[in-house]
Amino acid sequence: MIFGPYISSILRLLLPPEHRADLAAAEVALGNAASSDGRLVLGKVLLCTGKVKQARNVLRAAEATASDAATRALAGGYRLLADFADFGVCRDWGAGPPLEVARRWSLGAWDSERRLWSMHLPPLPTPAAHEVWFVTQIAPLPNELASARTPDETRPLYGRMVRAMQRVEAGELPEVFVIGTLLVHTLMLRLLHMHPQAQQSAARGVEYCRAAGSAVGEGLFALLADDIATTTRTTPEVLDLYAGDARSLSRSPLDALEEGPLPQRPADWTSVFHGQSGARTIFESQGWHIGVGAALVLAASWITRAKPADVTATFEIQHLAEAKSAFQRAADDAGTQLVQCRLLAAGIEQNFPFMENNLQAARDIGVWGREIGSFSFALGLGFLLLAFGRRWQRRGDFASALRAIELAAALFEGLQAPVASADAAMEEAELLAAGWESIQGIPALQRAFDAYAAAISTMGLPQPDYLDAWQELRGRLAQTGALLLAWSAGRPAFDRTRQRLLDLNVLPGMSS
Repeated sequence: MIFGPYISSILRLLLPPEHRADLAAAEVALGNAASSDGRLVLGKVLLCTGKVKQARNVLRAAEATASDAATRALAGGYRLLADFADFGVCRDWGAGPPLEVARRWSLGAWDSERRLWSMHLPPLPTPAAHEVWFVTQIAPLPNELASARTPDETRPLYGRMVRAMQRVEAGELPEVFVIGTLLVHTLMLRLLHMHPQAQQSAARGVEYCRAAGSAVGEGLFALLADDIATTTRTTPEVLDLYAGDARSLSRSPLDALEEGPLPQRPADWTSVFHGQSGARTIFESQGWHIGVGAALVLAASWITRAKPADVTATFEIQHLAEAKSAFQRAADDAGTQLVQCRLLAAGIEQNFPFMENNLQAARDIGVWGREIGSFSFALGLGFLLLAFGRRWQRRGDFASALRAIELAAALFEGLQAPVASADAAMEEAELLAAGWESIQGIPALQRAFDAYAAAISTMGLPQPDYLDAWQELRGRLAQTGALLLAWSAGRPAFDRTRQRLLDLNVLPGMSS
């Protein structure tokens, strides 16, 4: 689910048929696999369930012990995909990567390793060659596009997609890879704001899958068509916050998650309120629980964004609870974490009692991202909670906004992401200042300032690979320092902050 229900479904279809229906049972059955082939299948199963860190370790062992070129190449390709899902596109996700990301992965470093690895691939049997090509070159494309910042970075991605579509048109690929490539093409069109073309591509996918007799594929394209129709945003919630989006979910463009044009309103709300759709019907007939969960998440998201502000979250909570059950049946850890995050936010909107167990549930999501699943995915869920807080703040509901920020802070605490924790503290300070008075926000602002300063100290002198992140972090420290000086004039925090800025050679209000 790290790659959303679309790519994740393709990866599941690439599993041996006996393991597709019940991944939890497959994990148990393969748990003691000693052969490289068994470890390869176990690694693929773990990756599909969202247990990225375990998958990486198993796939690395399979790659090291494989006796034939095909198994070694497949294990290496999936291992690269697991690396990518965890840190690959968190290059400089906002304040920069002093502790959270830089010591692990950057997009550039991952791409360099992929190229070097590909250069040493021997000739492979056609089935293995197709699978290696898809998991290393095609499956990551939407995430790479979401993180690209310059034309020099995006141009090769377009070229790779064009060549992939040429292979589809030439009839070179097996059915499952045609479906996967068409899905990736549609996702990229969506991310490029080319919604009419994306809808046409989704319709083409439905026709292809219907003709090929692939009900799961037809359901995936029907779901994607619904997804495109409900929003114009480039951060689709049903795609589970691409790992790549974590980079663009920094505080400055955070509002993109919840702002923008309202989704298209359905002619009949009845089916949406009841979570019914053509895609869900197809998935239920096939027992494809990950698709059922995604369809329910989409229905909940649609209601959340389109309903009037005074309407309760009853229907969203119902859909999300059903989605959580579906993801659990699909043995999908990441989908379950997404729904848990959304349920926490919906509980605030429904005015459920806010207790310590809510904060603990948020911390558990962070711990999952740090120890089991994807760091970047959990990071994105934390930013999603901050986005909910922004939405409630715009509506004047400061109490709900503050609770959402507290949840995000707890998640970042569990994730051990200090810079993201500083972002949450900044959100809290600005909210308190806006809702009450600036003096109320000084403690939170002080926490944010100290965290940014500690991160700058940890980074030390800027390295070429992270110069932009270093400069952005210094800029954030400078802006926070300027606010703290303004709010704490005449108080002890003023002298402390001024001295700390002098020690770090940072001018308040601007990066240096």
